Amino acid sequence: KAAPLPVSLPQSPKQIASSASTPSAPEWSIQIGAYQDRVSTDQALYRATQKLPAPLNKGTALVVPLRTASETWVFRARIGGYTKEQALQACRYLDNCLPLSPGAN
Repeated sequence: KAAPLPVSLPQSPKQIASSASTPSAPEWSIQIGAYQDRVSTDQALYRATQKLPAPLNKGTALVVPLRTASETWVFRARIGGYTKEQALQACRYLDNCLPLSPGAN
């Protein structure tokens, strides 16, 4: 299982800042798609953060690689650092969005 990779997106520093969640609160994330190449994954993450209103656009962009049974790679585009309520709210603004609980693969 590969660890999520932080992604650098061409955004202002305040848009990339982590959302304010309490240290004791589990961190939820949203998955906005899975792509065959990193360029498409990065573009999808950028577009999603542009669609989300503040403070939902301040999540942490993540790329989670997955090796498939056919030996190819899929790059899952996720935005993390949310509470459960924020993750559910963020998905209301995006198409094909899946809220993910802490520890979800």
